[in-house]
Amino acid sequence: GADGDHRTCYYCSNNHISNADYDSNCGNPNYDGHSERASFVRGCFIIIYDDGNIWRGFEGKHQENHDDECQRVTDNVDGWGTRCWCPTDRCNSHLCENCFPTTTTTTTTTTPTTTTSTQSPPGNDLTCYNCIACPTTDENTEVVSDENFLTCVTIMTGDGTIIRDGGYDDHADGDCFANGGVTQCHCTTPLCNDAGLSCYSCVDCPTVNQNTTVVFDENFKTCVTTLTDQGTIIRSGGFDVHADGECIVDGTLTQCHCTNFLCNDE
Repeated sequence: GADGDHRTCYYCSNNHISNADYDSNCGNPNYDGHSERASFVRGCFIIIYDDGNIWRGFEGKHQENHDDECQRVTDNVDGWGTRCWCPTDRCNSHLCENCFPTTTTTTTTTTPTTTTSTQSPPGNDLTCYNCIACPTTDENTEVVSDENFLTCVTIMTGDGTIIRDGGYDDHADGDCFANGGVTQCHCTTPLCNDAGLSCYSCVDCPTVNQNTTVVFDENFKTCVTTLTDQGTIIRSGGFDVHADGECIVDGTLTQCHCTNFLCNDE
């Protein structure tokens, strides 16, 4: 067929039981890993599942009547997710950013039809913050409402990216759990998925890199860097309120606090 029938797409999943090639880095925001070439396809897709898993693959010709760039989809492996597609080779390296408007100053091209910019919930729908790569929220953060939402969700992917959305699965208020490097926390009141901080977590680590453990907790108030009198550096999250940049000497320990995403890196 014509060359338009052939595409090279990133093809991976960070879920071991998916049909795609397993790659723990599949959820990275600028993925540049395993790709394959296929015929009779019109592009590439990405699915960001509500459980934090990611699937990248081929957009088939048979999906041509599904022209919405952002869709809600479900399957029997990962449940509900947000799906987007694009028409060119290896275009599916991203994380459907324009399906999740961010709080940053970058402009987003399209807004999903399910998103409402009002922060007052219609009827009995649960309203949740809805964004990707958004360490914090404010009055400009997009929200989404759905009568089927059972929780609001804050997800931290393996590289520390924060995703906020509504969830269709039943969880107790305050439930947090980790799965394959992805942490998700659930809450059950309107716009409750507004908190949470990601911090580096390690002992005896003078420097950090992409392999340093990252922890997320919706109750973290600061990220902490602790220096012992032996010169050992410990990095962690903190549950007490401190000013950004505040350092405290407590006996043999010096603790410095910061309040931004992965800020305890120095």
